[in-house]
Amino acid sequence: MIDNVQATLAFPEAGKVSGNGSCNRFFGPAEINGNAVKLGPLGSTRKACPEAVMNQETKYLNALQAADRFELERSLPAATFEEL
Repeated sequence: MIDNVQATLAFPEAGKVSGNGSCNRFFGPAEINGNAVKLGPLGSTRKACPEAVMNQETKYLNALQAADRFELERSLPAATFEEL
């Protein structure tokens, strides 16, 4: 993670996901069934940020779209996914 750059994830309503990817806001459909999850395809705004921030954002959004299940660990969510 890059200092002072925060990625977020929210489920504003059933069937939807949104957040900040590090530079841009993202949004898209979310399917949750038990601990199985499918996010995306995700869309985003298109602001330009420093290359390192954009690289972090790309990795984060790719990981979210690759996630296939989630679990709560110590009351914090954790996503797992197949190897990219």
